[in-house]
Amino acid sequence: MSSEGALDFETRARAALEMVPGAYGLSHQSAVTWYGGTAPDTPDIHLAVPHRLRCDLPGIRTHRYRTRPMLWTRRGTTVTAPPQTFVDLAATSDLVDLVVAGDSLVRRTSVTPAELAAFARQAHSNGIARARRASAFVRSDVDSPQESRSRMLIVLAGLPEPTVNLRFHTEEGVLLRRMDMGYKGIKLAVEYDGRQHIERKSQWSQDIGRREFFEGLGWRFIILVATDIWTTPGNTIQRVSGGLAERGIKVPPLRNEWRLHFPDRGDFGAVSA
Repeated sequence: MSSEGALDFETRARAALEMVPGAYGLSHQSAVTWYGGTAPDTPDIHLAVPHRLRCDLPGIRTHRYRTRPMLWTRRGTTVTAPPQTFVDLAATSDLVDLVVAGDSLVRRTSVTPAELAAFARQAHSNGIARARRASAFVRSDVDSPQESRSRMLIVLAGLPEPTVNLRFHTEEGVLLRRMDMGYKGIKLAVEYDGRQHIERKSQWSQDIGRREFFEGLGWRFIILVATDIWTTPGNTIQRVSGGLAERGIKVPPLRNEWRLHFPDRGDFGAVSA
């Protein structure tokens, strides 16, 4: 989000809270955005309000709570706490979008995946089964939404989950290199390249050097771009499956659950159920 867009959202969010006296605070997608995370797009500002409070204002969507939700204060504004926000989103988000939101909340706040899971276990609300399942997939140190989606594509196809944010240190413990995700034991990396890696020449040059360093140590890279997720996810699954097999991993029968979240628009979508 641009600085102008962020300012516009913040202005609208603060105005919405002033227009709805008695609101608990920002909630749902608006809470995630306030924390700097990633949630499904919405044109409205979402507010948590007491169950008795009614509101019918354009651009503001209220969510009524019978008991006071878990709240945090950030930058002088009350917001539903990350665990509460995560569980609330489950009522209207699909599994992958919920994991994306969870990864980003963990990245942008002090909440941990274990805390999200613990809150989901004791909560009772619409979509709670989805929240509990999604919480098991939330990970720390995920850099971008597309990395979350890439990981979930792999997992929902029934393939082993790659480890995120692999770090490599010198003997003295100094961080030497890192990679988005991969299978360390077999030296297979899976990385997502966003447009910024091409537009920013210095970043692109660093990435090339880093990959050449790992390739010199025997690593193989599977590089994903947007079309690999949004257009030909079936082909992406075959690439990862093939990479695992080449490295000696017995690949389990592939599942088709990924199709519910990643419509295949290419010619490589046929995998076994």
